[in-house]
Amino acid sequence: RSLAIIVTLVMVLGVIGGIVYLIIPPMIEQFEKLGELVTRYLHETTHVRNFPTVSQWLNQNSDEIQRFFRNKEVTEAIRNAMPKVFAVITETANVIISVIASLVTLIYLFFILLDYEVLSSGFIRMFPKKNRPFWRSLMDDVEKQLDSYIRGQGLVALCIGFLFCIGLTIIGFPMAIG
Repeated sequence: RSLAIIVTLVMVLGVIGGIVYLIIPPMIEQFEKLGELVTRYLHETTHVRNFPTVSQWLNQNSDEIQRFFRNKEVTEAIRNAMPKVFAVITETANVIISVIASLVTLIYLFFILLDYEVLSSGFIRMFPKKNRPFWRSLMDDVEKQLDSYIRGQGLVALCIGFLFCIGLTIIGFPMAIG
């Protein structure tokens, strides 16, 4: 049984890895395009072609830069922007925590799948003998319905993801896969 669980988890991770392998190269390509667009925009708007020029400019205009940041409007803009920056940092931390929680869930899933019968029979033994058949049938129904629900939701999410990717690629939306 543990071998079957390990093989299943390896297959699931393999499918996820394959999907990531198919998605990551186009995403990298699209991020490179984004970098080129940002670089081109900066070159066209600032007319600065190399970075040593920027450092020289910063050294030459340090007094004006300090005056700029002491300006009331600039400090107000920074004061308004800081909560948004902290919100982005918080959201990033939430994503990292979600990834870690997903990995912990996979570990729990492995052990629950490994000892499901032991866990379910132990749960049923908590009830009086006359009520155990009811709880056994309830657990079987819950197991079937939960299995169907998870499969259905996974299929819906997969279909929607593919359709969005295809649709955005067809209309030429930049970074459609990302």
